[in-house]
Amino acid sequence: MNQTPSISDPSVDIFLYDLYSGLGKSEEDIESDRRRFWNRIYDENYIDKNIEAFKKKERDFSNSIELLDSHIKPFDAPLDGYYYPVKLGDTLALQINCTGRNNDPDREQNSTAERFLELQKFVRIIDNHTTKIPAKLGQSWLFLGQIDSATQDPKEIEKIAESCSKYLEIIKKINWKQDLIGQGIYQEAYLYELEQPNTILDGENRTHHILICLFPQYKTPAEIEKIIGDLYPDFMSLFHYRSKILWIYEQSRTIKAILQSVSGDLKNMVDNISRRLESSQLDLKQLQKDLGNTLEMLCLCGTHLSYFQEYLMNIKINQKNYQNRLQWMRDRNNSTLCDLKFFEAFANSAKDKTEQIEIDYKVLSEGIKPLYSFIQTLEGIMAIERTQNERTLNNTIAIAGVGISVASLVAASIGQEESRIIIKQFVTIPEDSISSFLQISFIFFPLVISIFLGVISGVLTFLILRFFKK
Repeated sequence: MNQTPSISDPSVDIFLYDLYSGLGKSEEDIESDRRRFWNRIYDENYIDKNIEAFKKKERDFSNSIELLDSHIKPFDAPLDGYYYPVKLGDTLALQINCTGRNNDPDREQNSTAERFLELQKFVRIIDNHTTKIPAKLGQSWLFLGQIDSATQDPKEIEKIAESCSKYLEIIKKINWKQDLIGQGIYQEAYLYELEQPNTILDGENRTHHILICLFPQYKTPAEIEKIIGDLYPDFMSLFHYRSKILWIYEQSRTIKAILQSVSGDLKNMVDNISRRLESSQLDLKQLQKDLGNTLEMLCLCGTHLSYFQEYLMNIKINQKNYQNRLQWMRDRNNSTLCDLKFFEAFANSAKDKTEQIEIDYKVLSEGIKPLYSFIQTLEGIMAIERTQNERTLNNTIAIAGVGISVASLVAASIGQEESRIIIKQFVTIPEDSISSFLQISFIFFPLVISIFLGVISGVLTFLILRFFKK
């Protein structure tokens, strides 16, 4: 076990962010996410009884809304801490605070060592809880404490900050030199920022982010309370924009992977269709099926590209909001007592991420443009095939029509008496001795003659049409 850090009045906060409403979210999704959010604070029975009150609060269109009438929900004994749920635009945010002190006024206050042990337990409980119900947009840890000694040596203060992070095990496998991404000052308090980037592409921001804030020994409790009162709303907003930028970038990577996969499938489909088009005989039904599949995949690409464009707009907005909040913090504080340059590192990385999304959007958009030309070509080929089929059908109808017309005219002009005369020219027999077979021939002879002449007429029509086609 590491030695207890030389810190008095330690406390830990975690800020959790979940997207409340957004692109493609149905009412069922919103309801599920709402319950998921409140499950961090209450059990199901309490949520069922108060769900309408929660919804009513959410309908307020203000940028920042406290979701509890009492503002906070205190912890149950013996820990001193609270839940503070708010709605920030389209995001449900939750701050969970714990000081590790006993909240029973009739009992003696815990020692620093005991409070650090309680904070350790709190961190583990929250860590397990957030693993089961992760914050989809992201989360940030904030450690606050006052240095016991009067030291102002930067190296010594940094060692104290390192001991706090390792003792609490907020990040279990922390590497201080590798994970420390910046340090600065806020109203004479020393700030240290650590981060372990997300390595899993699953649509959620799983970046580990910690900010350690250490107050010098000479600061009075009233002064520290005033600084913390300013810090909380600033960090609530700053961490929100930070989480959202990382989440949006994560979403863009997921969409990019989908689009690249679909583009590969489309290329294979186009190659297969091209090979079929080279064959001497085209299957119109198969071409229609190919066109339908291509249009369906192109529609999928278009939908995801619209998501991509929306993410691009949102990351720009949150990047600007992050910079504005940072500037607000600077303007409100004396520059000699406030050095927040280290926060600019994330602002610069957010700018790089925005540029990367812009490049990806342009590349992916250009990548599917040739498909529009291919689809137009495919539609043209189908139109030609359809026209040829219709022309063949029309020729067939014309040929059949001429043949049938001629046959009908012949059949109508040759009656039974005419048949007797024609047959007698070839068969000389007495009138009264015509056999029953010849009587039948008298009946069917006009039909045979009409069919024969109809076929001859049809063949002549076919030859004439063929001649003019050439």
